[in-house]
Amino acid sequence: MVKGKGKHQEDKALTSQISILNVFTDFKEHRYKEIKEKSKSNDPTLQKYLGESGDFVKLGIIERRLDVKNGYPPPVYYSLTPLGQAVIISIGQGQQMRDEVNKLISDKIKPLDILTQINEFNNRQILEVVKVCKAWKDKGEDIPTRALDLILDLFVLIPYKDFILKLCESYSL
Repeated sequence: MVKGKGKHQEDKALTSQISILNVFTDFKEHRYKEIKEKSKSNDPTLQKYLGESGDFVKLGIIERRLDVKNGYPPPVYYSLTPLGQAVIISIGQGQQMRDEVNKLISDKIKPLDILTQINEFNNRQILEVVKVCKAWKDKGEDIPTRALDLILDLFVLIPYKDFILKLCESYSL
């Protein structure tokens, strides 16, 4: 948890981040107005993540492109970077694994067998995090702590927490 922020604020921030990133699941460019409508985010939230010095821009997840050839002020287009694409893929893989876990639970598979599959999934996700870190190193940079925190949350911690909570709801071990 970040100093000065409670669990509720962190959960709301993560929900906002995911709703904005979900707009990009088509891997296409989007304009601000479209992102606002699809994510149901307000202007301050979008500026926090998409502004010139916004979190997603600074972290290298989303890039901004000014179309200076088409009028004044020039329209701004937002698209995923390769890191952003990895984040989107990870979110999708996490959802797919949650669906698989739900099916295993509904089929009354033994909890330890389910945990084995969850651990295999998390091992794959951790390898993806390592690949992202390597990509930053290959650019001659260290991955920013905030980027690593976000990636770990999306790739590993949130899915793992969801899986464990689901098991706790469904089984008495």
